[in-house]
Amino acid sequence: MKRLFSIIILTIFCSLLSVKANTIQGRVVEIHDGKTMTVENTGRQIKVALKLAAPPETDQPFADIARVHLSGLVLNRQVRVEYTGLGAGAILMGRVFCDDRDIGLQMIRDGVAWFDRSYESELTESERQTYANSEQAARNEHRGIWQDPSPVAPWEWRQANAVGANKAAIPYSSPAVKPATTDKTSSAKTSEGYAKSSSSHKAATPTWPIFSPSGNLFSVHMPGNGHDFAVEVEVENGRSVKMNFYWVNHLRIRYLVAWASGPYLNQTLQKLFDRTVDALNEASASEELPCEFYQEKDIPMSGYTGRRYKVRDCYFNGAIRNYFKVEGKTLKVFFVAVMSEIPDDPAIKEFLDSFVINN
Repeated sequence: MKRLFSIIILTIFCSLLSVKANTIQGRVVEIHDGKTMTVENTGRQIKVALKLAAPPETDQPFADIARVHLSGLVLNRQVRVEYTGLGAGAILMGRVFCDDRDIGLQMIRDGVAWFDRSYESELTESERQTYANSEQAARNEHRGIWQDPSPVAPWEWRQANAVGANKAAIPYSSPAVKPATTDKTSSAKTSEGYAKSSSSHKAATPTWPIFSPSGNLFSVHMPGNGHDFAVEVEVENGRSVKMNFYWVNHLRIRYLVAWASGPYLNQTLQKLFDRTVDALNEASASEELPCEFYQEKDIPMSGYTGRRYKVRDCYFNGAIRNYFKVEGKTLKVFFVAVMSEIPDDPAIKEFLDSFVINN
């Protein structure tokens, strides 16, 4: 969950603030499967995964053929990787080019990968058409995976496996949702000043301290001992934007607030909200999860236009709220997010409702 949490927020911010695609160049030194390779760049080895091509999973038919085919295209050759962010675990999701040839597109055209449409919002209309046409041509010519009259796409394969895994996990997860004990002797004060209990989150919530960053932009009640960090990225007009994050992992729940401001590029707010939910689902897809985020309701605050998002068909429970405000040529952004392994935990709502924008 920690890995997905980080990638979701970074993906959203990069999408909304129009982060430029970064580029690395290097030699491919290893092929792991039909999607993933290791690129050596200035003495360091970086794991890279094709972003728009989806070859069969390693336990699917044609998986070995896809791996060998990718090896033939790039192994021991110089490549250029275009990406917009570095995910947790140092894996880049990007477009890979070798001699100016789009390797993901080539894999699709050669019939060893599907067109992964979860990232198509990053393509121009012409590029989307090229990818779709390449997949259709491979299908018409019965190349590779299309020799099978009804091949199973890898995302469908993963979803089927995830459903089976979730069913198997039900007996283990059930005790987590039992009613909390009322035995007051089972709790003790911790050094942070709130009660520590293995079963009751609600009792701990009122004693959480208030977190408010420099400048008093907002305030929110969060558990203590959090972690803060910032990321500097370059946006399309050459300016640098600072993305700020503060997160806490407490009793199987991860809480996060994030804030930034960047150039306003005349997008409608509805477009920004649509890009948010697209980014959420793209991040989920990059982690090979069946989770689906959707827009739930509007939640305006202090002159900001806000919206709430929820997730379904996933192994975790979560909610995200984001807020936008345009001031002149600047777009201000706030995110409040929480993910929990425990369904219907009251701490989730109490945390979200405690968030207040001060200016």
